[in-house]
Amino acid sequence: MESGRIEIPFEECNKQGWIFALANRLGHDMKTYARRYMKSKFVAQGKDFDYSYYQIASPSYSLDLVDEAELHEEGAKTDGISNDEAYWIGFFYKYFTLALSLSNEQAWEKIPFDRMRAFYAEYGAKSKDEAGAELSALLRRELTAAKPRVVLLATGGTIAGSASSADAVTGYRAGALGVDELLAAVPELKNVAEVRGETICAIDSKDMTDEIWLRLAACAGELLASDDVDGVVIAHGTDTLEETAYFLHLTVKSDKPLVLTGAMRPATALSADGPMNLLEAVRVAACKEAAGKGVLVVMDGEIHSARDVMKTRTLGVGAFSSPTFGCLGTVDAGAPVFYRTTARRHTTRSEFDAAALPRVDILYGYAGDDGTLVDTCVRAGAKGIVYAGMGNGSIPADAEKALAKAAAGGIAVVRASRTMSGAVVSAESSYESAGFIDADTLSPQKARVLLRFALGKTSDREELRRIFREY
Repeated sequence: MESGRIEIPFEECNKQGWIFALANRLGHDMKTYARRYMKSKFVAQGKDFDYSYYQIASPSYSLDLVDEAELHEEGAKTDGISNDEAYWIGFFYKYFTLALSLSNEQAWEKIPFDRMRAFYAEYGAKSKDEAGAELSALLRRELTAAKPRVVLLATGGTIAGSASSADAVTGYRAGALGVDELLAAVPELKNVAEVRGETICAIDSKDMTDEIWLRLAACAGELLASDDVDGVVIAHGTDTLEETAYFLHLTVKSDKPLVLTGAMRPATALSADGPMNLLEAVRVAACKEAAGKGVLVVMDGEIHSARDVMKTRTLGVGAFSSPTFGCLGTVDAGAPVFYRTTARRHTTRSEFDAAALPRVDILYGYAGDDGTLVDTCVRAGAKGIVYAGMGNGSIPADAEKALAKAAAGGIAVVRASRTMSGAVVSAESSYESAGFIDADTLSPQKARVLLRFALGKTSDREELRRIFREY
């Protein structure tokens, strides 16, 4: 047997890599395809294939001795795929990943191999340009029709913010970009869902109002009730994002995904986090597993329940967490993964509707609090007060007296905590005697949202306690 080597140009080998990749996907030995290709090259040069050694001139592929008997034996495993067919199929898988903006994995998922073989039978005789144009148009129509339909509601915030320089992460103008600009900044969205946008407002979320909350709830509810919408994403400023999310968690009557997201860096910043947060929020809104889990918040690759999530840092992309119980899941390599759900009532199981709500104020506990601000809240017309006390909702003696007086006058008082995690549970007997209500694991700002809804239905203390136990 003659020994020797044949060198194939690197560019030619690189093209054949598509065939080798195809072989791997089919579960065949890559060497089989490589050997068949090599044989064709040997024959074309008038040489026998019985070389004792040959090598493809590519750093990725180096193949050892093979003889005719082994070639025929292994060739029988290839399901009768000719070199021409394998080359055409490999070429068009690569073509579609570029033409349709698909990943390799998505191309294999969306265009099964049997269908690609059927394409070859129908289009293989045409020029690649003609076949590519016709098949791309066909597949684009199919993929668009099959994609989930998601609506983005823009409210302004840092995610749509604009600063004077790329290194500025403060001092920017919130809500400067329109919803179309937000969508245009993330072209990858078209691979995930059919997304359209609407503008609700363009504010810094510190200026969020009841009126905007009511508009958001009505718009989101109407969209989710439509057969043409599979999920809704709200782009929101981070300062009050958790409160808006919980408001919607208690009012929007739909099992379809409703997801809030935002950004800690303006859109003009270096390494802006908004585009990735928006892409991952749309992935979650387009995900069937997100249905029925209530309103969700997606930030920095984590999926949180609206009930539990808090902004826990002033700056930095990892500013959101659920301190007591942790997030519900994550977005790993583009795929939403859930690990738990919330057991408390929300959305379709909620007894509340979006409506004008009574005034409830939050007071922050501190050493030396003499209760003066309690009287201020009462004079301002508050129907409820959430007191963010120390530790397990502890209240200084003078402030407790003022709160007890307010409670005796019909003001609902909820004990929350200024700490970042843990539940507020029954403590001093005097708290019970005064009729104070425990906030459980709700933050003071979430307890305020729930108390406003509760007071819209009842002023009975036991009913209020029941509501805080169930939500």
